[in-house]
Amino acid sequence: SYYTQARGYQARIALARRSAASQRQTAELTRTMAQAGTATAADVAKAMGQAASTEAAVPTLEASYAQAVHRLAVLAGRPPASLNERLKRVAPIPAPRLPMPTGIPAELLLSRPDLRMAERQYAQYTAKIGQAEAARYPSVSLTGDISTAALKLGDLGKNSSIGWSFGPTLSVPLFNAGQLQAAVEVAKAQRDQYFIAYRSSVLTALEDVENALVLLSQERIRIGKLASSAKSYG
Repeated sequence: SYYTQARGYQARIALARRSAASQRQTAELTRTMAQAGTATAADVAKAMGQAASTEAAVPTLEASYAQAVHRLAVLAGRPPASLNERLKRVAPIPAPRLPMPTGIPAELLLSRPDLRMAERQYAQYTAKIGQAEAARYPSVSLTGDISTAALKLGDLGKNSSIGWSFGPTLSVPLFNAGQLQAAVEVAKAQRDQYFIAYRSSVLTALEDVENALVLLSQERIRIGKLASSAKSYG
């Protein structure tokens, strides 16, 4: 996941800085040895170059860390920079449960805001087909009115002075039947379009899960090797 990536980049940044500091010390020691005649200028240049190369990797790692945090915030339905302070403090890379699960609940994928939005849009435009279909058929509406000719309130209790009329109205779409049929076809086309978008969102979510499983495994291998490398410079 992007959370795992973010924590991985934090660890790599810390290791790169420690490695660069150790390499700088080695370069200074090599310079001292060169002054004493036990090392060459090429040795000094090589040591300095190695330290500079390690330091140069830090900005790239920091940019990748920021991108992972921003993407994580967007997936949570929040502004990109909203998690910066919360994740600023370094934390361990989450350890996977072993053995790795063979599947994940569908509800977990549906918690993604992008997938929820695509699902609701698909459902909304599916419902519009029913609305467009209903407009093609006759409809009955009831109309009526009530009026009173009483001059005084007391007269209402003596003789009925209330008149009323009531009747149904039948509406049959004859002259715009083609237009209504076209509206149904448009609604179906929109439904199909949002189904494709929904399916694409589901596939993207599944891809993220697959990538996260791979990255989780590879990141721990990478961090282990970087830690061993840092110890060798210590």
